[in-house]
Amino acid sequence: MPIVAVQSFLLSLLDELPMPSGLPDAKAYVTPPDPRVNAKVPAIYIWPSDGDENRSEQLGGTVPRNTGPGTPSGTKGMRHMFDIYVTWFAAGSGKSQDPLFPGIVDAVMYKLRFSQPNPVDITDPNTEQASTIYNVGEEMTYRTGIASTTDERWKRYDALIGVAAWEIFRA
Repeated sequence: MPIVAVQSFLLSLLDELPMPSGLPDAKAYVTPPDPRVNAKVPAIYIWPSDGDENRSEQLGGTVPRNTGPGTPSGTKGMRHMFDIYVTWFAAGSGKSQDPLFPGIVDAVMYKLRFSQPNPVDITDPNTEQASTIYNVGEEMTYRTGIASTTDERWKRYDALIGVAAWEIFRA
């Protein structure tokens, strides 16, 4: 089903996302640019990871599929999991630097948590299948990391946010 459409919706939510503390707006991508030369701008990469599809009521599906010839089909639900990679480079030290990257992660999670519109009707650009995306950001996990670069004045900050997006369609 429309993994591409859900990925595009997440991209539309996160591209040009305002950042805290006067940092430049984040730039979101599906495919990372090569080379990425503006490392001071927080970057967000969106990639599908896992998913479930079935007719269970939990995912919004209906059983039976249909009741006979010429009757409408039922619905199926999908629970997509996407990995949202966040990366940022910064020079600096001291306590003033400490809250900046966690604030970036908070801004991304806030945007996902309160995504609008929710639900949203979409059409997959490849299949032209219509569906509805909902519950974006209802389930999230995160992990952060920090490392020094070769030039130890610079730090590389990374986060991996796992976010669920549910979808329902006729099938």
